[in-house]
Amino acid sequence: LEDQQNHWPLLDKVIVRGQRGDYRTLFTHGDIAPRNVLVKGGKIVALIDWENAGWFPEWWESVGWNGGIHRELPESWVQTRDEALGTYPEELAGYAAVYRVFPKY
Repeated sequence: LEDQQNHWPLLDKVIVRGQRGDYRTLFTHGDIAPRNVLVKGGKIVALIDWENAGWFPEWWESVGWNGGIHRELPESWVQTRDEALGTYPEELAGYAAVYRVFPKY
């Protein structure tokens, strides 16, 4: 429990920013991953698997591209994500903290 409490300040910071309206709300796919991107002739032609789509804070897809934060991504994948969606290091750290505090979440 003590280790989990170390993550609460970060979670609180991310939650408070969201409640203040610091983020835009966007419609997003919710599960961008190589398995859901169809490529033909070197070009993206479709995104499949839309059951996680919805209206989320602007950082949601960028953080989700981290493979659920449990897997390492190829550098090319990270670079593409950052160019397309921007970076949200505090939000990623907050999301990672949720997994540490609630491992079955």
